[in-house]
Amino acid sequence: MFFHYFFSLKPFSPHLTIYLNQTSSLFSILHRFSSLIILIILIIMLFIYVLTLNLFFYDYLILKNFLFLFLSFSYLFTLKLGFFHLINGLKLIFWNFTYLHNFKFLTICNKIILIFFFIFLIFI
Repeated sequence: MFFHYFFSLKPFSPHLTIYLNQTSSLFSILHRFSSLIILIILIIMLFIYVLTLNLFFYDYLILKNFLFLFLSFSYLFTLKLGFFHLINGLKLIFWNFTYLHNFKFLTICNKIILIFFFIFLIFI
């Protein structure tokens, strides 16, 4: 009976509890997600740009100001996500060239990237 109780306390996913810090996996997921969002926004902006080149379509637009605000917002949002994607990509390049193989230095670098990204996100 003791063994049954002992084995029932095993975690469902033991690989998640091996590492103390999961920032590297979080940044990998965010890097892929940011590239996907940038690609989707750029395709939508290109589609809207092609539609607005048609003068007849632009004359029939009811919400021209809304379209302008949407394009401005998507442009700034793409720039901000691109900044994060660029900085994180540089970190990954340095990681591949064995400059950041010290785990403490990698966590410091991740924190610096987060701080710069939030500053860029909020103030710019």
